[in-house]
Amino acid sequence: MLQQNFNLFTTEDSHAAWNNTLLDKLLSSLDQRLDRLEQLKKGNLDCRDLGLAAREYFHGIHLYLKAKEYSPCAWEVVRVETERSFPSCKNPQRNVNK
Repeated sequence: MLQQNFNLFTTEDSHAAWNNTLLDKLLSSLDQRLDRLEQLKKGNLDCRDLGLAAREYFHGIHLYLKAKEYSPCAWEVVRVETERSFPSCKNPQRNVNK
């Protein structure tokens, strides 16, 4: 899910709806978490159901943005949804050292 979030917020269209400083902080936090998860993943089994659910979730976001022609308003809806679904993304610096 973190990888999908990272991919979503690195698209060119997402930049118009976000303050660049906040977007940089979010992307940095997601990147650090991805690195940490990659290290942990080596010892864990994959959860196929969770992966499928994550893909469906982000595919839905992609379809929504596409239908709304990637408007700034649509990106704001996605931002709010992301904060609701992933509370730690609201304040990325809070969990950097965990």
